[in-house]
This record gives sequence, C-alpha cells and structure tokens, in this order.
Amino acid sequence: MTDVDEGNRQKLKYEPLIVKFEGKEYDLSSYVKIHPGGEEVLRRNSGKDITEVLLNQPAHKPVFNFIRTKLKTLELKSLPEESESAKEAKSSKSIVQFVDLLGTTFKPVKADIDGNVNKLNNLFESDSTKYFNLNDIVKIEKTTLSESEFHIGTDALTWLNRALLYNQTFLTFFLKEYKDLPEDVESLDELPEDLNKHFHLAYDLTLKKYHNWFVQKIFGVCLMAAPSRTSLLTYLGYLNSGIQQSNLKQLIIDSIEKYLLLLKANTDAVSILLLSHGIQP
Repeated sequence: MTDVDEGNRQKLKYEPLIVKFEGKEYDLSSYVKIHPGGEEVLRRNSGKDITEVLLNQPAHKPVFNFIRTKLKTLELKSLPEESESAKEAKSSKSIVQFVDLLGTTFKPVKADIDGNVNKLNNLFESDSTKYFNLNDIVKIEKTTLSESEFHIGTDALTWLNRALLYNQTFLTFFLKEYKDLPEDVESLDELPEDLNKHFHLAYDLTLKKYHNWFVQKIFGVCLMAAPSRTSLLTYLGYLNSGIQQSNLKQLIIDSIEKYLLLLKANTDAVSILLLSHGIQP
C-alpha cells in the first residue's frame, strides 16, 4: 500500500460514513467498529446506495430483519423546515451590524432594531406551527386581540421595517454620490466628508413623522455624532483592503447596490403585508 493509499484510508476513518438504503440515508459511523464483516467493507461503500448489496448478499438474508431494525436507529432525519418568520427576522440582523458601525451614539437605534428582531423570534419560537410567516403574526394578532390590546408582533414588525427603511434611504443617498461622479474621476477625495445631510434627510423622510418631539430631539443628538465618510468606509472595510482608488468607486457601487437590492425586497414585502392589514408601514 502506498503512502497516499494509507493516508486516504486513515482520513476515511474520521469521515462520516453515510450510505443510502431504499431511498433513505443512514450514518453508519457509530456502527463500523462492531460490523461483523469488518470496517473496511463498510468504508468501501461510503456514499453509495447499498440497497442491492443488502438485498442480494446471501450472508445478510438470515439477519435481514435485524439489519433493517438497526438501520432505523441510524437513519439521518431531515431537520424541520425553518419558518419564514425566523428567516425574515434573521435577515434583519445584518442591519443591526451596520448600525453598530455607526458608533456608540447610535446604540439606542441598534438596541431598538435588535429588540424588535428578538420579539419576532420569540413569537416564532413560542409556536413555530402557528407563526410560520410574518403574515401569520399580524393576522392572528388582528383577529384574536382587541384594538386596545398591545399587538406585540405587529408593533415590532412595523418599527423594524421603519428602521430598515431609514437605513435603506440613507444608503441610497450615499450610493448616489458615487454613481453621480463623472466616469473620468478616479479620486474620491472630492466627495464631502460630512454625511449628516444624508442621515438627516433619511430621517426626515422615514422615521421623523412617527416620533414625538422628545424622541426627535434625541435622534437629532445622535445624528450630530454620525461618522464621517472616511470613518464609515473604514468601518465597512473598504479602506482596509488595499484596493486602489481607481477600483474603489466601482467596488462601493457594486456592493452597496447588491445590498440595497436585498434590503429593498424585504422592506417592500413587509410594507405590502402591513398595508394589506390596514397598517401604515
């Protein structure tokens, strides 16, 4: 046996031994050491369909009932499908990471988004068959709770969507500056460092109308401490990768456009859902 063959044989000993029998998959890793026919014969069939071998091998016929019973204990079960509620709530976690990059002053914003994501996840985990998607949460609360009762899931979804729309609007303004640069401009230094106008305008267009005077003042203080362009690009990793200025512009455009495409798909879907139940997004 060559060193390569021996190396492969040793490697196989530590890999899962998965076989298929009558359309189902089984993990025989825990059985190889006690297999009457030896370990090597099982290893040679790893990843294969052993239905014909088991049915036609004379040595198996007297103990076939035992084999079938043993296989049942080794069957690989499919994991339960993750609910749409869980998927949608988890997808919103990325915006929490983005807000975290905006600095400590934005911690209240991050906490609010994170809190609403957790509320939705908690509802899902309380009964994943009852709350399979976000529409279930809104619909069930609307039909089982009175208007005077607190609709925790609907409220969390509404405010989460508003926060996502705020970040979406800011990033849209941020992206537009790069897309509006002339083709022959390679240096990005002429773009203003101050991003406050984008943060303020995004707030005015999305969240402000839902906040009372006191909250508006608090948010205004947060916006005063918004990061500069260089700081934000550094936080996002664009200035830490050694990318040349000539390529940086297109990288920023491509990556943010892709992110916004996914974000907008989520906010559009949630907004339509809320409107269908008579709720202002």
